[in-house]
Amino acid sequence: MKDCLKSLYDAQGFLTAVPIINPKEALAHRSILEAVEAERGPMHYQFKIHTAMNSPFQLATLPQLLDVIEQLIGPNILLYNTTYIIKEAHTESHVSWHQDLTYWGLDSDAQVSVWLALSEASEASGCMHMIPNSHINGQQKHHTTEDANNVLLSGQTVQGVNANESVVVSLTAGQASFHHGWTLHCSKPNVSDDRRIGLNIQYINPVVNN
Repeated sequence: MKDCLKSLYDAQGFLTAVPIINPKEALAHRSILEAVEAERGPMHYQFKIHTAMNSPFQLATLPQLLDVIEQLIGPNILLYNTTYIIKEAHTESHVSWHQDLTYWGLDSDAQVSVWLALSEASEASGCMHMIPNSHINGQQKHHTTEDANNVLLSGQTVQGVNANESVVVSLTAGQASFHHGWTLHCSKPNVSDDRRIGLNIQYINPVVNN
């Protein structure tokens, strides 16, 4: 199983629908987040949120999650960042085609991004779409765009992506996806009746510098 996960990740640049916690546990962590939101305000895109909340730290250090990370980048693992990424129901927020590592300033791609679903991430709710094998070509040119609904700060976009080649990375609550920093991905608006809530976790090998 371990060799299979590593081989698939190396070949296509991502893994999807990997079970990490059960839906009841996902709901419990969602409830913690929403209680904090009710008291403190929006938690969307607050970086290194594990330094302020225990729940994301607990999730990011789950043995069953770290076991997968070890298979992908080795046993030396550094927790680089955690961020809640939330799309409210019936909103136009979206993320254009991009590669995570483009603007991070890291000197290595010994890194993996995790999306842990705390609510259903379906095509209707705006789950990620990924282009298989796109990581093998390294960094691609990104163009700055102006789009108030683009979650990315500078609207950075890789143009000319053939969306017909993409894979819909839908997740149920408690499942996770894993993707390489050069894997092209995007997500569309949430047209469902529920919030799309995910905890984005970034791990690097400690040899990486920024």
